[in-house]
Amino acid sequence: MEDEAEIVEFLVKEEKIKQLAKDICENGVSPLDIFAVTRDDSGNYIALEGNRRICALRLLNDPDLSPARERKYFEALSEGSDKYPSQVQCIVFSTREEAAIWIERRHNGEQNGVGLVPWNAVQKARFFGESDNTLALKLLEFAEKEGIITEEERKGRLTTATRFLGNPLIRSTLGICSGRSDADVKIDVSEDEFKKVLTRFCRDLVEGTNGVTSRSGKKDWEKYAKLLKSDGVAPTQHGEPQSLTKLGEPTTKPLQERGTKSPDARRHLIPNSFRPKIQDKILKRVFDEACKIDCDVFPLGAVLLTRVFLENVYWRVQEKLTGTFPRDTDKVHLILEKIIPLIEQDVGLSKKEKNALGALKRVKSNENEVFSPKTLGAYAHAGHLPDSKQIKRAWDNIEEIIGYMLRLI
Repeated sequence: MEDEAEIVEFLVKEEKIKQLAKDICENGVSPLDIFAVTRDDSGNYIALEGNRRICALRLLNDPDLSPARERKYFEALSEGSDKYPSQVQCIVFSTREEAAIWIERRHNGEQNGVGLVPWNAVQKARFFGESDNTLALKLLEFAEKEGIITEEERKGRLTTATRFLGNPLIRSTLGICSGRSDADVKIDVSEDEFKKVLTRFCRDLVEGTNGVTSRSGKKDWEKYAKLLKSDGVAPTQHGEPQSLTKLGEPTTKPLQERGTKSPDARRHLIPNSFRPKIQDKILKRVFDEACKIDCDVFPLGAVLLTRVFLENVYWRVQEKLTGTFPRDTDKVHLILEKIIPLIEQDVGLSKKEKNALGALKRVKSNENEVFSPKTLGAYAHAGHLPDSKQIKRAWDNIEEIIGYMLRLI
């Protein structure tokens, strides 16, 4: 197009000039964007970058230049605002070719990081504060801080987490009493219960288990909420709301936890909150059976089947880390001596996993530990019967590192 009136007609009709002019009248011209021009043979300035803004500014400064049917619109805008300038700063390029490389950087996509890179969902949520992603972002940041999830595991999980946390039933089941867009996330359950259910949610999120996937819908969210409750993972006691950012700090009004059950009161040796993804079919069957035994009624059966499960985990970890599978004659404490130093080399271990690894080292070396090879051997030969509370506590001490091992294999 060569005719200016024709150009203005096209831009107003096709390039949203009216909306841009309105925004300029309300907020002014963005100081982050500069105009780029060059001169033609007659000495006139030709816009190379910022055509839409220049068109909007010309119509605000002289509404008579606008298409006839839009003239009253631009007259009303110009009369009602003093934020649009009559002059703008430009950078003058000697030729179009000189400006071309910078225009390409601006308008031709990411170009492997050379061009403008759009913000992802995480960056948008951080900057804009309140958005549909806010709650998911805050929870994942909290989970990483607490060692529940790693930085690498967080990548690509925000959208799926947002889908689940957008459902009020899921939020209530997790103990969250604030909205999906509230920057100050609040919970109305105890810190321990919240971390337990958050750990389960994060593990399902990372592994895509129990329907926690990007393809989920309302029925999946409701089904997952019921699963958390039936597995005994969801908090049951609700009290005064507290901010997620204040967890761990002393308060003048502590959360009421009347009726909260002690971990010793659970029926099973392996708690319902511990449901890792196990690829090996035989190991999975052993684990499922161990989870079903009533530890208070059959403590010997529970501990012996758990022994079978743990020894098989240790064997598979040795194979994974060393490339050699233990012989049938290899003692369990010798296997632990091989794999524990190798696991300690992992700089990505969370604080909880490090503590659990320390407990496992004590199991290896202290014959009085419940899961020590000698003690388990005594149980196997009916030398003495285990105490259900004692073995539950022993499991809790090493649970985090067993979970780590299962993810490893």
